[in-house]
Order: sequence, then structure tokens, then C-alpha cells
Amino acid sequence: MKKTLSLVLSLLVLLSVFSCLGVSVSAASPADVMYVQSSGVSAGKLTYNIYLKKNISLVGTIVKVVYDPSVLNPVSGGAHSSASSINGIFVADKVKGTNNAYSMAFVSMDSYNVGSTDKAFMTVTFDVINKNYPTTSVSFYCVEFNTTDTSKKIEKNDSNPPLIQTISQATLGKTSYVGVYSIEKGLRVEWKATPGATGYNVYKNGAKIGSTGASKLYYDDANVAANTSATYTVRAYNASGEDSVSTGLSGYYVPPTSKVAVSIQPTGIKVGWYLVNGATSYRIYRRVINPDNTRSGWTYLYAAGAKQTSYIDTNKLVNGTNYEYTVRAYTDKGASAVCRYAAIRYYEAPTVSVKAVTGGVQVSWNKIMGAQKYNIYRMYNGAKSWSYIATVDASKLSYTDKAAVSGRNIHYTVKAVGDNGMSAYVSKKISYVGIPHITGVSNIAGGVQVKWNKVANATGYRIYRRAAGEKSWTYLTTVSGSAVSYVDKNVKSGTYYKYTVRTVFYSMFSGYESGLLVRHIATPKLTSISKSSAGITVKWNKVAGATDYRVYRRGAGQGTWTYLGTVKNGQFTDKNVKVGNYYRYTVRAVGGYYSGFDSNGLVIKR
Repeated sequence: MKKTLSLVLSLLVLLSVFSCLGVSVSAASPADVMYVQSSGVSAGKLTYNIYLKKNISLVGTIVKVVYDPSVLNPVSGGAHSSASSINGIFVADKVKGTNNAYSMAFVSMDSYNVGSTDKAFMTVTFDVINKNYPTTSVSFYCVEFNTTDTSKKIEKNDSNPPLIQTISQATLGKTSYVGVYSIEKGLRVEWKATPGATGYNVYKNGAKIGSTGASKLYYDDANVAANTSATYTVRAYNASGEDSVSTGLSGYYVPPTSKVAVSIQPTGIKVGWYLVNGATSYRIYRRVINPDNTRSGWTYLYAAGAKQTSYIDTNKLVNGTNYEYTVRAYTDKGASAVCRYAAIRYYEAPTVSVKAVTGGVQVSWNKIMGAQKYNIYRMYNGAKSWSYIATVDASKLSYTDKAAVSGRNIHYTVKAVGDNGMSAYVSKKISYVGIPHITGVSNIAGGVQVKWNKVANATGYRIYRRAAGEKSWTYLTTVSGSAVSYVDKNVKSGTYYKYTVRTVFYSMFSGYESGLLVRHIATPKLTSISKSSAGITVKWNKVAGATDYRVYRRGAGQGTWTYLGTVKNGQFTDKNVKVGNYYRYTVRAVGGYYSGFDSNGLVIKR
């Protein structure tokens, strides 16, 4: 006792001496000289080792450890076995006036040279007194560090010492089970999350068979024979190791039927399945698939015998409802998984409507609850059978038949399609004349030109115009079925016009598009061209509605026009010309839209 007290007193004196050694204060940090590593939890104890970095000549140091006293209780501190040659005094105790700080000091009178590799020179051990916390953190502070190398010295600071390191360490409790049950191919063992676990090891009949990460709380064992049992143990683990062994949990594997099938029958819905070896009975369940694709709970329907392979459900079936069925095999030791499904419904026939649109015939129908897709069919007058033309998914309620032949009477129908089932159908007839698609409306030298795509079997096209402020279309003329354009010459410059076209098939007319808009800007009339010392001047008449005029030039032998500039008056002087060259000029008016232009223009030699 006297010897121990003498050592402690010597330590206190030495610590006082440390604070007087050296005059200069360095900027050294704990990271320059030491670090901490955890040895993990073993037998309920948590151990940390404090390492000196290589090439350090240690005289003495004081380390303070801060911990959670509700989780940890300090046991001891001491010189590390790998540093047993250190000649000094080590003291470990709680810091006075605290219940969560643990102080350690080491003194070497002759100094201790670490050598060329890092060495652990202090060890602190805690009892883990509470394992219900996911993690516990321990912080290490350097109160003082004395060394023969003054650049690495850390001055004493009891009140606010620098941090060496904080280490968060997981603690583990025993794994809690949810259960063991049959799945499609084997048995699944399921458990609850263990605080602090980084993963789980799974054992079967005492032998390890696999591992999972911390977020996966089940394990599927496919290596189990049908109609046999197995016992499973799950142990949580982290960097500290596994938890203590939990009691095992047993399960019995019953395989599922290999197939469930359903079909519509005159009296209801037929459910069929394959027999399972060892099964003593089968139970049939049904649930409703809602419009938002959610499912209701399973409803038990019927218990079938060991040799029965089908059942007809007549239990309050509702037309238009989507049903899903499953079958479970049962033995006296357990049941199979619910993993075979079959869905079907009483599909009502879609109500079909048809109309001509640009590019074909649009077929539309009402939404049929539970339909997974729709099949569309076409039949021309005189044909003996329907022709399948397309399938669309359940999110679409219309389809445009772009291959429909104009000038024919056509029948259309739609069938709703689901698993192993298809609706009845009703047809709709249309006398189809294709709507021409207007490809362009533009000003040209002679007026406004309208263009459209050719429609098969057209005998003619009717052209319509509507001026600004007019509410109805004005019929202009009918052109032949081979025409694909028309020039409206009876137009006024500065006026807005909209044009549309209808196909003619003998006495029948197509629908029409909403039309394309243009503002007619008349083509400027070139009045003169002259040369002067300044260049070449071209003049023209102004047109109504024009705000600007764009001038173009084409030299001798050139095939395309070159834009020269834009002016607001009725003349333009081209100064960039050469004596002896021929030049041809033309002008376009601009007023929100471009006018046409005189393709010949006026020509002159400079």
C-alpha cells in the first residue's frame, strides 16, 4: 500500500515537472503522435488500445477517456504487452468530480523510443453493462504529451484538452425470431433487427449455411427436401463478433402446387391445380384486384380432397370484377407457401365508337376494369372474317387505324383481354372517306397556295377559306382527285385567311382539319432598275400590310438568290457591284408572313 501511494505521489510530481519542461509552445496535435483502435467486445468486455506512432521518443503523457456510464463501466488500464519494456508508471482512475471520465498517465524517466513501427502502449478495458444500445461512443483526449522532440510536444490542458479520437462501438443482444415457414423453393427463417448488428449468420442443424447484411432480416434455404423439417439458429454480428447463441427454431417444408389455372365457365370461374406429393388436402382462396391494382384480403372458398384437382367458384361473382385465385397444399405438419396465382374476370364487351380523323379511322371505347390490354379488329364490307390489326395496353382507350382504305364501308370491334380470358364484342360500322392533311399554306406570286397529302381513292378535293372575323367556312372550288395543291387568287394583301380541305369520294365527303392560317402579303411589283456611280438601284411598288422589304440578288450564272438587306421604303441601292457584271434583283414583302417574289426579277449590267 505504501509502495503504491509512493508511486502515485511520484507520478504527480513528475506530471508537474512535465509542465515545466521546455519553454516554447508547439502547434503539435494528438494526431501527430498517437491514435486509438478498438479490439471489440469479447466476453462482455470492450477493449481499446492507444498506439504511439513510430519514431516517437516518449517522456510522459496523460490521456482522458470519456464514456457513457449507463453502458460501460471501466475495469482497468495498463501498459500494453507489446510495450512491456517501457520503464515507467501507469495510473488509471476516474476523473475526480465526474462519473464518465477516465484518466490515465504514463511516465518514462529515461524516455521511450518507439522505433520504426507503431506500438500500443496503453490499454483500457470496460465492462459492457447494457447491451440494448445500438452503439456507444468513447472519446479519447490528450491532456498532456511530453517528448524529447519539442515539435511534437502538447502542453498540459486540463480544462479543454484536444481530442485524439472518438470511436463508436456496437453492442449486441440475442436475435429475436419471427418464424420459419414454407416458401416456393424451401424454407424461410425470419427475425427481428438486433440493435448494433452489421449482419447475421444463419445456422441449420448446427452448421453455418449463410449470412445476410444488417438490412436483410430473412434467409431463404433452398437446400431442403420436400416434406422434411429443419432447425435454424440466427446470430447477429458486428466488428466485435457474434452475439451469444439463441434458441433454434424449426420448420417443415411443404412444396406448392406447380401451377394454378383459371378459365371462364358457363356457371362461374374454374380453378385448377396440380397435385402435390404428400398433400392431404387443398384450400382455395380468392381476392379482388382493385382498379388501382391493390388487392383485398384473401377469402377462403373451399377445402378440396387429396386427389381433387379443380373447383368451380360460383360464390357471388360480380360481372366486371377482376379476381385472383391461389391454392395451398396442406399436410398434418404444415402448409405450402402462397406463391401460385391466376387472375381472370368477367369482361364486359367494350362500347365502340368510330370516326374519321386525319390519317385514318379513330376507334374509341370505354375503360373495362381489370383489362390488361385491348385487341382491335377490322372487317371490310364483303369480307367473311375479322382481321386483327393492333393491340394496345390498358392505359389507352383509342387507336387510329392508319391503314384503313378510304372509300370503303368498314366494321370495327374491340376485345378486352386479361389472363386466360377475352371479352365478348360488339361492332361499329363507318363509311370511311380519308381526311386530307394540309401540309402548307403560303404566299406565292399569284396569291395563296394550299397544299395537302393525297388520299387513296379520292375523286376530288373541296377547298374552303375563312377570312379574319368570319365564323363559317366559304366553299371556294373542287379540284380533281389527282391534285395536291390549289392557288387562291382572289385575296387581299394584308388580310388573314385560314384554309382547309375535304376529300370527295363520289357523293361522300370526308371530315376536315381545323385549317392553317396565313396573312396574305402581295408580291411587290418591280418597277425599275438603274445604275449610277453609287451602284445599282432597284425600285418597286409598296404592298398593303407590308412592314419591310427583303432584297435579293443573283449574279450571272448563279442558281440561287443571295439576301442583300431589308428596307422599309420602295427602293434599294446595291453598292457592292462590279463594272461589266450582270445582276438580277427581286424583292419579297414582309408583314408577319413573307410574300411571294418575282422569280424573273429585273436584270442590268453595271
